[in-house]
Amino acid sequence: MRAAFHSLPPQMQNNIIQYMIQYPYWGCLNPSKNDYTLFENRAETLWQHQQDFQWIYQHLADYRSKKVLLGILLNWTELDTKLLAQTKEINFGDYFDLDIFDCNANEVFVDLGAFVGDSALEFIESYKKYKKIYCYEITPQIYARLQNNMKGLPNIILRQKGAGEKEDKFYIQFNSSSISANTLSKQGEVGVDIVPIDDDITEAISFIKMDIEGAEQSALKGCKNHIQKYHPKLALCTYHNNEDIWKIPRMVHEIDPSYRFYMRHNGGNLVPTEYVLFCV
Repeated sequence: MRAAFHSLPPQMQNNIIQYMIQYPYWGCLNPSKNDYTLFENRAETLWQHQQDFQWIYQHLADYRSKKVLLGILLNWTELDTKLLAQTKEINFGDYFDLDIFDCNANEVFVDLGAFVGDSALEFIESYKKYKKIYCYEITPQIYARLQNNMKGLPNIILRQKGAGEKEDKFYIQFNSSSISANTLSKQGEVGVDIVPIDDDITEAISFIKMDIEGAEQSALKGCKNHIQKYHPKLALCTYHNNEDIWKIPRMVHEIDPSYRFYMRHNGGNLVPTEYVLFCV
């Protein structure tokens, strides 16, 4: 991995370094200080979870999904950008592949990490009909924009809360590069309530989307009862650390082994990001 990095043009090297400074999800990269934690973390993940990656590959339901996984792993190991570029989604939005997800007028859509309502609005634009939409967003100033964007739309429930395994209190850790990448910690000034979706929503859920900056595993545990009982469609971001890509499919399978898995990639090709696991 280090050799592949140093074989890149200097500008590409710098672009990767700067990206990791802004979004340190996967580890640090600072060659001037001999810090290659990014590569060490990826190598450790690949070595310790070879069977998990093989399991995922075997359980992906179409060729395109397998190609996405290979593109991600080839970038991890060789910093290859070509295959990753080939897999980028060009037909559908990040969470609503119309070839995979079929929705109707009875949909109860839960948007975890609703941001300003862009995903909810895209859901409405894609499927035209729904029964109810729940939007969860933790950042106060973003929540205010969400309220404004959803104004006048019927059957939209807005909640300024985070989703997790159990009821808790966390504090927002603001990302200086992107307010959409805010995370949660046990200390801070701006508090936010965390709730399990199993407790917070009592009606049947048909579709859950998660893009919550690495809190997906915890939120998934808090949706376990809904998933077991109602088998909702799932669109789960798995790129916020080095573990989710293999761990989240395993978790879903353990909750309900009848799910079929797809992967789609919506990010750039320099660093693999914005890849989403679809479960149906």
